[in-house]
Amino acid sequence: MQYKDTKKTVRQIGQELAAAYVLEGSVRWEKAGTQNRIRVTPQLIRVSDDSHVWADRYDAVLAEVFDVQSSIAEKVVPSEIH
Repeated sequence: MQYKDTKKTVRQIGQELAAAYVLEGSVRWEKAGTQNRIRVTPQLIRVSDDSHVWADRYDAVLAEVFDVQSSIAEKVVPSEIH
């Protein structure tokens, strides 16, 4: 949240955090009848050259938000760390 409304670039933020990659994205939700739905759009950015390494979109029922979180983490974390 510290960088939510910042004018800093991804490269500047990554350098401040001593991070090689930054995960950014958005979360939107809507009330659809009796269920709340979410859309999460994460993207992984390499700090050194501002290149987008990975991006995806997840649509789910809000009750499944932790499943979505786990799916994103599995895609982002390198396999040798699992």
